[in-house]
Amino acid sequence: MGTKELGETRLLKFRDQYSYGVDTIRDGVNFSKEDTREKIVSFSDIQNLDDLECFVSLRGNVLIVKLTLEHRQYETIAAGKIEHDVSAVFDNQIEQELNKSGIENKLDKLVTGRRNQSDKSN
Repeated sequence: MGTKELGETRLLKFRDQYSYGVDTIRDGVNFSKEDTREKIVSFSDIQNLDDLECFVSLRGNVLIVKLTLEHRQYETIAAGKIEHDVSAVFDNQIEQELNKSGIENKLDKLVTGRRNQSDKSN
């Protein structure tokens, strides 16, 4: 989640500008309002979050809140990662046929052949 999802706020900024000249008749003051939008949470605010810290935005007209969560140790229910033998997925007969036909070697020749041609042209 980024600053775009957390929202922005609308600000009306009041500006006044004074101009002074040589002649006091030409002196003036201008007043204006500038409508600007600013991110509620900046990119650096998100990047500087510590571990277990987050910003929470709820539906409706609720403010965005910075939370610090507490770490809890849970009991192990199941193994986290089960190792599998990847070679069992491949069909040995197909692998042997591919090796006999030399398809891998042809691909290597194509790749190195392109490199050799580009080296010769340079």
